[in-house]
Amino acid sequence: LWGFAKLQLEDEPLFRTAHNHILEHASQFSVRSLSMAAWAFATVRFRPCRGLMCKMADVFAADLQKDGAANAVTLTNMSWALATARVHVKKEALLIIGDAAVSALKGFNAHELSITLWAFARLNCGHDGLFSLAAQLLCTSPHLRMDIHSQGLANLLWAFARHAQACHPNSCWHVSSKILRELLPTFLRLLPEMRPLELASTVWAVATLAISWGQDPAA
Repeated sequence: LWGFAKLQLEDEPLFRTAHNHILEHASQFSVRSLSMAAWAFATVRFRPCRGLMCKMADVFAADLQKDGAANAVTLTNMSWALATARVHVKKEALLIIGDAAVSALKGFNAHELSITLWAFARLNCGHDGLFSLAAQLLCTSPHLRMDIHSQGLANLLWAFARHAQACHPNSCWHVSSKILRELLPTFLRLLPEMRPLELASTVWAVATLAISWGQDPAA
């Protein structure tokens, strides 16, 4: 499935058969296999797959709760797949996946971090611990900030702004000021490389975070 999806080949009989098989036997798959299958179905935009995605997310979360660990790639693939497929899975499952991401966060590279935060913001999960710890990691890691590309930066800032807007709508979010201060040099460095959509998204995010910053009495 991963290979066909990577090549953008939607073999309908293959994906249909896989869909039915995984739906019936999801509990037999590892978290890594479930994340790869979810990524494949989301990549080829296979429809309908809402029931399958929800099933995989539930089993994925249950296995995480039982075993307590997954690597950055596995967590990123599952998060991205659920967000890309626009599947409304149980919030409890998303919170468990978010908790696993928090535990593994120091193993994330800049690309994985930006995709995971983008996914959780798009899923409107409201996992404050994930966003706060990710902000702290970004603010204290020059290596991560240097590794961010223009799309990754746009995704990160959009995710932080969306989280602030959704979870702290009427009050300041103390993380906003730190994010803006630490990522501003990165934004200026990458500005010449930004495509119009990335720039528009970044400008909106900066404006949204600045409003939250402005509400901070310590600002």
